[in-house]
Amino acid sequence: MTHAMRTILLASALLAFLNTLTGCAGRAESRTFEIPAGRYNEAIVATRDTLRASGYTLERIDATAGEITTTERTVTGLASPFASENRSLSGVAADTLTNRPRTVRVRFRDARDPQSPPAPDAPVRAEVEAVIWKRIQPGRRVETETTFRGRVARDPAEIRRGVNAGTPVPVRLDHDYARVLARRITERLARTDHDHADHNDDAAQ
Repeated sequence: MTHAMRTILLASALLAFLNTLTGCAGRAESRTFEIPAGRYNEAIVATRDTLRASGYTLERIDATAGEITTTERTVTGLASPFASENRSLSGVAADTLTNRPRTVRVRFRDARDPQSPPAPDAPVRAEVEAVIWKRIQPGRRVETETTFRGRVARDPAEIRRGVNAGTPVPVRLDHDYARVLARRITERLARTDHDHADHNDDAAQ
């Protein structure tokens, strides 16, 4: 049995075990969520805190333009079995073998006009985008679905364009994980609602 096969079998067993612990939780409904008028600043804080709590380092927070981005976070599959990015067996295997980094971007737009940046006193729509990256070597053809079918092809043009060793390229969007983050952000924002309600009750007494 090859090392790759042993890794996949181990990942299968571990993922099955984790599913019994988590009850195979269902997907969040959407990568987008709505923010009521007047709560945009609170949503920015909830998003910032959720990303940090999920292990990401923030790269940019631009409330005026309506965008929050992170730096790369690498998930190592079996070496980090409880990471919430582990959403499938194939993903765990790929992360174990390649240490694929992820980045997250959350965009906020005016809910009435998606082309416009958010206004603090207007309803806002937010969208979460998670991107899986892969570091390539010059001349290596990137396989978007699995590491095992990657092929090496000599391409001098790539090298002439300055594609250096370890150049990051986007592999695909991770919609499942984006839904997880969207749910976490809305849950954190809902807790803020609850805290405000408790504070108002205490003040009224």
